[in-house]
Amino acid sequence: MPRGLGKLTALRTLSIFSLGKKGSFVPKQKGGLGDLDGLDELRGSLCITGLKHLRSSPLEARAANLERKQFLRILELRWLYHLEPDYLKDDSDDKANVNDEQLLQNLRPHPNLKELMIKGYAGERFSDWASSLSNLVKITISDCKWCQHIPPLDRFPFLKDLDLWNLSELEYISNDACDVSSSSLRRLLLRRLPKLRGWWRMREAVTTEHEQNYNLPLFPSFPSLSSLIIQECPIRSIMADVAPGSQTTPSSSSLFSTLSKLKSLSLSVLEELEYLPEEWLQNLTSLEVLKIRECPKLQISMSPLFQHLAALEYLEIENCKELISNEDEEGAQCLGPTTLRHLQIKEVTNLVSLPKELRHATALQLLNIENCPSLVSLPEWIADLTSLRRLQIYECDNLISLPEGMHCLTSLDHLTIASCPRLEERCKKEIGEDWPKIAHIPKFSNEWDQAIFYISEYRD
Repeated sequence: MPRGLGKLTALRTLSIFSLGKKGSFVPKQKGGLGDLDGLDELRGSLCITGLKHLRSSPLEARAANLERKQFLRILELRWLYHLEPDYLKDDSDDKANVNDEQLLQNLRPHPNLKELMIKGYAGERFSDWASSLSNLVKITISDCKWCQHIPPLDRFPFLKDLDLWNLSELEYISNDACDVSSSSLRRLLLRRLPKLRGWWRMREAVTTEHEQNYNLPLFPSFPSLSSLIIQECPIRSIMADVAPGSQTTPSSSSLFSTLSKLKSLSLSVLEELEYLPEEWLQNLTSLEVLKIRECPKLQISMSPLFQHLAALEYLEIENCKELISNEDEEGAQCLGPTTLRHLQIKEVTNLVSLPKELRHATALQLLNIENCPSLVSLPEWIADLTSLRRLQIYECDNLISLPEGMHCLTSLDHLTIASCPRLEERCKKEIGEDWPKIAHIPKFSNEWDQAIFYISEYRD
């Protein structure tokens, strides 16, 4: 940071403040926290990086006097620098967690704060002042290797967004079973929490071993939650040990029991997930976006999926074991995904043909099929997908021909077939055997366009 920054007492905007390696009390040291002392007019957002350099002298953090900065609304406290790799994080010292807890205690902000991010902190618990920030609407805690306790969420009545990720020691999100204030929460992200066991630590303490799966739910209710992202968490942390067809009540078996307002759900890298309980699906009546990625044991039964997710518009399935079609030949068992507009199927190695339920996806506009080596044909009923505008097929080596029904796709204006050697040969312009089936399509390409499915309205 430049010399003399602390003299700019009328300064209102300072997005990033980076600490130097020698701390802040070296005479005329650039970037010392003391330079923030007089900048009480700062407003908007402030990110302080390099806090790891104050571990040997945590009292120096008081020099920033963050508590006086009443106009700040967003505060990021980073022990690392921006873009610094995690492996450079210096938290191996046995004193690091103790010093970090002292350091964080001395960085108390003003209670007007709306958003708080803490990244790279090595303490086991957070400072008492966190509970006084009752105006917070967003909390992000990430890359805190030794964190075992987070601030009690019932102290944040306006909290809408909670992100917890890369917390390798966190087992429970709340210590107290009475901490149930979650009515304001709109978005919840749980990512890379390898030891997570549930929401309440006290849940196991107040019930017997025989009763613990039934007397208290694993999670509180989230009546206003609209977005839920779960990645690399133990499956036991989001659902009890319930077999398919079990009569266990939804409230005791998962966090999905009161999510009727949920619009977006992303499940990824859940290696032990084998099925989607129907009790989950039947509560997701408002769900519009569903993304399931890297769940290699998961078998997805399509009829219940489409039956209960009546508002579904975007479905992405990647690296799952199998898609099970439950519909008979006459299509009597499923009304189908009539609201579905975008569908991506990727790396489903056992997929031999598209599930029959999709023939009812009359609103489908984009269909992407990628790296499905067992797929041998597309069905003739593809002609029923009258709204289809874009079809992409990539790395499906055993798909060797297109159905005659391609003639009927009059809305299809862009077809991509890439890395499918035999199919590409049959679709060569003018000379390929399947060219007459696709000659009416305005745009035909052999170049893969991955970006088409990273649509902003459906991003995590």
